Amino acid sequence: ALVFAGMGFGIIFGQVINNRVITRLGVLTTTRLATAGLAVSCALMAVLAALNWLTPVSFAVMMFAFNTFFLVSLANAGSMVIDPHHDIAGLTSSLLGFVTQLVPSVLTLATMSLVQGSLLRWSLVVAVLAAAVLIALLLYRPRALVPDAVRTAL
Repeated sequence: ALVFAGMGFGIIFGQVINNRVITRLGVLTTTRLATAGLAVSCALMAVLAALNWLTPVSFAVMMFAFNTFFLVSLANAGSMVIDPHHDIAGLTSSLLGFVTQLVPSVLTLATMSLVQGSLLRWSLVVAVLAAAVLIALLLYRPRALVPDAVRTAL
């Protein structure tokens, strides 16, 4: 119970850190850094599991980091999706909520046979998924940064 509670504090810590960092770095940079942290924490957890060094304490520390980075990534991604759609914010928010429940459920079902309850395999799958999201975030360019001449040609 204490390990579970300690991991939950990662979510609270993520909110506090996000509030402070986002004002200095902006939402996109903060999200990119958090997603990189998410990928690294999962990769490190995989290394610890592969070496059989993952203890309850190190697992709790890794999950604290995972929860911190995940909260920042998810919260900021949500704001980046809703922000450009002020006129339909309710619909956008509803669709975001639906998709953020549907996609992980589908990914969980798709990877269950691969993971088979193994923490090492789970860590690797989540690290790969976080790395893919990080690549997408690094390639993403907000429309505001695209010159009007290019935007009209698109």
